[in-house]
Amino acid sequence: MATHTTIGIIGCSHVGAHVANALLAQGLADEIRLSDTNEKLCRAQENDLLDAMSFYPRPARVIECDDRYEELACCDVIVNAAGYVDAARTDRDGELAPTTEEPKKFVRRIEDAGFTGIWVSVANPNDVIATEIRDLADCDPRRVLGSGTTLDSARFKHALASTTGLNQASINA
Repeated sequence: MATHTTIGIIGCSHVGAHVANALLAQGLADEIRLSDTNEKLCRAQENDLLDAMSFYPRPARVIECDDRYEELACCDVIVNAAGYVDAARTDRDGELAPTTEEPKKFVRRIEDAGFTGIWVSVANPNDVIATEIRDLADCDPRRVLGSGTTLDSARFKHALASTTGLNQASINA
């Protein structure tokens, strides 16, 4: 039996765009739904992904949803990449307040529209945002995953490699 995998991405800036490209490059999605409050950005990312479709292993639909969050309720997985990275330029905790506000704009709207899939949050501070999504969704905690530590581990390995002269691939961190 064939399955159809639909993945929503909230936040179409740098991280969200990379998530979409990686999913398509690995052939993991039949449909990607892009959502961002910046309609121009959302449209541009949709266009870029569609332009690159011939380079992916299989075709997929890419749908621009802008801030019509209810259109994500049909997704199997929603990746939250909405955040304010610039707020952390001078203070690592700078992202905390503005990024924590983001899920308040969309989680209840999506849940109320019937979403029963999995939330994956990659926004920082990751544990705080994943907890916020879980609390706002008022759902089984097993439906909310936070995945932000891979990048932190990679940064740590890079710092260790730079300091020790060892190859990053030889470092487990």
